[in-house]
Amino acid sequence: LKRLIIVMAPIIPFMCEFIWQKLVRRVESNEELSVHLKEFEGAPEIGAEAKEALENTKLIRKVITLALKLRNEKRIKVRQPLSTLMVVLASENQKGVIEAAQKTILEEVNAKRLEFLQNPEGLVTARLNLDFKKAGEVLKEELLPLKLALDTAPVAEQAAALTAVREGRDVRFSGFKDPVPAALFSVQNEIKEGIHLVEDREMVVALDITIPAELVREGIYRELVRHCQVLRKEAGFKVEQRIHMAINAEDETINSVLAEYKERLMAELLATEFTASLDKKHIKQTISIDETKVIVQLLGI
Repeated sequence: LKRLIIVMAPIIPFMCEFIWQKLVRRVESNEELSVHLKEFEGAPEIGAEAKEALENTKLIRKVITLALKLRNEKRIKVRQPLSTLMVVLASENQKGVIEAAQKTILEEVNAKRLEFLQNPEGLVTARLNLDFKKAGEVLKEELLPLKLALDTAPVAEQAAALTAVREGRDVRFSGFKDPVPAALFSVQNEIKEGIHLVEDREMVVALDITIPAELVREGIYRELVRHCQVLRKEAGFKVEQRIHMAINAEDETINSVLAEYKERLMAELLATEFTASLDKKHIKQTISIDETKVIVQLLGI
């Protein structure tokens, strides 16, 4: 049965994937995540160039898959553009592969920029914490004054204290009279605000999930295009058919997006006329964009 599923996967992909997940993966949890990633048994040996191409494709696919996973975890629609995709890779060779496929990766992830980082430290903020159990045994009644000195220390002083702890040197605070052994502190790394990341054995992939106003507007535009394309299909228009269209919304933000993206919207939807209302129409529907009602009317010509 397992071999049959693998053989039939290219022909009936969804059914085979369903059987693979519900049957094969439950029995053999170490199997490939998808039947479409499973190699055919007994397949002829491929050359070194083809092997390299396959490995490169796997690497590219992994970056895309992890980035889309991050989007899904934060419930950010793929149509909503994000500013930056960040990756930390194990080697320069991997960086070259990802750089060569940068355009494809950014299109799939819907991000504006790809940034390569040398290490994950740029994605986290190091925070100095007092180990109360160790410090209490050593400092006793001086514990709370030290905690206050740590919490109220200026940024520069906290940075110097963090460096001292990492180097194993005594720590000094202007609000505390004595030097404190580095062993009484611990360093905690916290992911920076607005960053969502996932770590894999081969790489770290992160997204800047802070969405500036201009990207919010572009996301609204993409949602409008998607809904209108669906309506074109429901109306039975031919792919190359020109239309008249009308979009009406009471929301000020959506109306400003319509004004800003009017020319692109008309070009995308093959519209020769774009107004707020049509006297005649083939289809009319009320859609929802960010919980705001928008009335769309289309007329084929």
